[in-house]
Amino acid sequence: MSRRAQLESITRSGLTAGWGLPVVTDQRSHYRKELDGLRALAILPVILFHAGFIRLATTVMVSKHSLAVSAHDDLAGLGD
Repeated sequence: MSRRAQLESITRSGLTAGWGLPVVTDQRSHYRKELDGLRALAILPVILFHAGFIRLATTVMVSKHSLAVSAHDDLAGLGD
């Protein structure tokens, strides 16, 4: 079956994934369970990398808030 015929068949069946795009499945692909450990190891650095950005963003946000409160208190005459 040609690629075009597959797409037409899927579109006619109504099987879509997000934004109405047709789901295309490849009959030759196989899920290999023995690669799950490798997948977990591959995603770990990505998670840690993003966690670092979240920590940094939180620290910057708290710091800016503290500076803004301090500046407001100084301008309002509350800071001695």
